Amino acid sequence: MLTMLIVFASCGKPESKNTASIGTNTKTGVTDNGSKEPVSTENETKPAEQTAEDEDPYPAFDFGGRTIKVGIWWDYYYTSAHTKITDDPGMSNAETAQMKLDNVRKIEKKYNCRIEYVNLGWNGIIESINTSIAAGSPECDIYLTDLQFGIPAVANGLAQRLEDIVPEYSDLFGKQVVLKPLETKELGGTYLFAEQGIPMSGIYLGYNWTMMEELGLEDPQELYKKGQWTWEKFREYAIAGTRDTNNDGTIDVYGFGGVFPDLVNGLMMNNNGSIAAGKQEGLSSKETVEVFELINQMYNIDKSARPWNAEDWNDNLLAWSDGKVMMWTAQAWALKQEADAALQEGSELPFEYRIVPYPFGPSSDKKVYSPVSGNWYMIRWA
Repeated sequence: MLTMLIVFASCGKPESKNTASIGTNTKTGVTDNGSKEPVSTENETKPAEQTAEDEDPYPAFDFGGRTIKVGIWWDYYYTSAHTKITDDPGMSNAETAQMKLDNVRKIEKKYNCRIEYVNLGWNGIIESINTSIAAGSPECDIYLTDLQFGIPAVANGLAQRLEDIVPEYSDLFGKQVVLKPLETKELGGTYLFAEQGIPMSGIYLGYNWTMMEELGLEDPQELYKKGQWTWEKFREYAIAGTRDTNNDGTIDVYGFGGVFPDLVNGLMMNNNGSIAAGKQEGLSSKETVEVFELINQMYNIDKSARPWNAEDWNDNLLAWSDGKVMMWTAQAWALKQEADAALQEGSELPFEYRIVPYPFGPSSDKKVYSPVSGNWYMIRWA
């Protein structure tokens, strides 16, 4: 199944350069430069040299018509159930979509199987992992997990140890061109893996540079380069960005807003602190106390942080694209998603955004850390 997933992720892909550079306007998202064009030379008679892109290091084998089910919490395109690229209502690039659909057909033929991605929902996928696998009748063969429930699943013996089942020719423990493993030595091996690509696990601070420029604030990237991107400066900027823009007596733009756990993790890591990183609890440590003192200052005293919406996760995650906050916890996939959505509507986001590392806290070791989040696959325990 892992070999099949590698092929699913890699076969038929064009050569691409996924780049994200600090200091540039990233609102157009990640681009794809298309596939290689064949190079012809006058009077050349030798066949073209085979490239790594043309090679297929994965031997075919027969699944006997089996359906491989992958549990996720959103609708995925394309699978064996889809017959045309327009089955994806959000399809924006016909060429890429056709390549993905063609790849499904290639996998079905090569391995004599069907591919099905099952949208179980966020709570549904957690329940499926914890109940169906434990009961010995797993609903899916592969599950996509967030680390908050992926690690517990591994710790409870619900996932396959990949060293025991991965073949020698696998990319996962080789060149890692397509897949990357999550190192979990404390758990006795590798159990979780993800596709290579845009840094979905990296969470930094995004900021609305258009807003900051209008307020006459210095670019946080420049402050970071000078070693001046500190908690004090972050708090100062959050206060400056909190405004009642239409003078109705209600704040409509906050200096900071985003996913609260990402803020806690980012501040914690960049203040040399932790809560449960080892056998000794860190909740009462000086570094951790400093983190919560800053959060209390921003949310309850300065009131420069947008109140957390416990009823609507996306309202917190996407407040930035609606212009409701000046700084936020930025995940690469969400930045790309919102930029792409604007382009599909025939426009661009009405502001320029940039990213910067989390600010250094008073107990920081001055090294840059990014919280690890994102999504990781696991193969259910047999």
